[in-house]
Amino acid sequence: MSRVVVLGMDGLDPDVLERMWADLPNFRRLRDAGTFRRIRSVYPPDSVPAWATIYTGLTPDEHGILDSIDYLDIKQKNLRCDTAGLRDNTFWDEAGRQGRKVCVINPFLAYPVWRVNGVMVNGPVFVSGELQSHPESILADYAVPELGGIVDQPTKRTLGVFAEKTKQLTLDLLRFGKELFKAERPDMFFINFLALDRVQHSFWRYCDPQDPTYPGENPYSGIVDQFYRLHDSIVGEFLDLIDDDTVLLILSDHGHGRRCTKALCVNELLRQRGLLKAKTSAGILDPKYLLEKAKTAALRFLDRHDLQDLAFKVGRLIPGAKSLKKSTFVIDKGGSAAGVARFAGMNPYGGIDLPRDRFDGDDAAYSAAVDGLIADLNALQDPDTGKRIVNWAMRREEMFIGKYANIYPEIIFQLDFDYGVSRSLFGPLVDINPTHRKVSGGHMPDAALLSDRLLTGCEGEMSVLSIAPTVLNLLDVSAPSKMTGCALKLSERSRG
Repeated sequence: MSRVVVLGMDGLDPDVLERMWADLPNFRRLRDAGTFRRIRSVYPPDSVPAWATIYTGLTPDEHGILDSIDYLDIKQKNLRCDTAGLRDNTFWDEAGRQGRKVCVINPFLAYPVWRVNGVMVNGPVFVSGELQSHPESILADYAVPELGGIVDQPTKRTLGVFAEKTKQLTLDLLRFGKELFKAERPDMFFINFLALDRVQHSFWRYCDPQDPTYPGENPYSGIVDQFYRLHDSIVGEFLDLIDDDTVLLILSDHGHGRRCTKALCVNELLRQRGLLKAKTSAGILDPKYLLEKAKTAALRFLDRHDLQDLAFKVGRLIPGAKSLKKSTFVIDKGGSAAGVARFAGMNPYGGIDLPRDRFDGDDAAYSAAVDGLIADLNALQDPDTGKRIVNWAMRREEMFIGKYANIYPEIIFQLDFDYGVSRSLFGPLVDINPTHRKVSGGHMPDAALLSDRLLTGCEGEMSVLSIAPTVLNLLDVSAPSKMTGCALKLSERSRG
């Protein structure tokens, strides 16, 4: 009967691993003696739905947890989805129900903590609250570090401080995790490290000479690689702790790469197609029209002169800044048939809300509007390069049929990775991404899975849907039938 140690590493990217094998001896050891696989994340590959799928073994349209984190929204304090459904439905809950002792530390989103067969410790992220543990004695017996999530966004002046703080938080979490692991000796141990994702979001352009906003030689050019080496050392620490009866798994929720530098103005496309109505009764002299145009011009100016920190400082002083940012102040929502879906952000994954009830029961008109928009999206080309902008666009039901499928908009799409979704109006369909210098790293659809043992099964493409049943399989306990992902198993060579 095997024990399992699972190290979650948010944003661990398989391409970066492959570029850095020579500098990552512990990751390389897993690749050479055990398992290294690319696994597909969820759609969209954001941390919220991806970790929920990893924990539960369910797709987002089955667990219903879908939201994206806007790190540029300084007032964001609450997710817009209910994560209470994680409680009692995770792989560690199932392991506990079947008699295996568990120890779970810092599981992203899984808060407040709940009773498990063992130990669970976490802190809040995007919700109010304090550190919590089951049993409560953990908080008194250990020096528990800050848990929950890393959500602060550095300015250019505070990048160095942010990197040092993030490194220290990671080391504190490692210390605490090792102490609890040695004291509890659980059958299943899970700890989630979140630093890689945050560092790549903030530092990518400083480390990537191919990024068009790369500033040249700079003091942060090695930060991303430094944090990969830090996580390699974490792997080494746990390799030294485990015995021959313990399987080590390393996994991520999504990958990471250069964030889009251009934007597709989807609301403007909808306006030009007559599906979105603007509040501009006075035409081009309307104050709302002029304000939207001034906003776009200001963002271009600030981007050109690398002054994006100023934009966010000013944004704090403007009443209704969120409405200004998303252009909702100029959109006649009641008079519009369509709009950009809420989960769409400045990334390649997006959708269009096109409610059927806006067509007064005319199913033929509704179907024609959907088909026409999908055709329009698939035909879009960058006017400067001729490059196709949209990789694919489809109806929601072509991908999602679960009981929570309606959390997705009627039309979903994925753009080429050079483009993100903009909500701006009254400009060109293709524009710059004015926030790239601020958040230059973005999520990629391939995550990583590594193990110190040779694992077999799941022929062909594997996704994060397989993580929960794989963990349970390695623990020699049964996965519930609702977990439909294939499960990896120890090869006979590993068993021997």
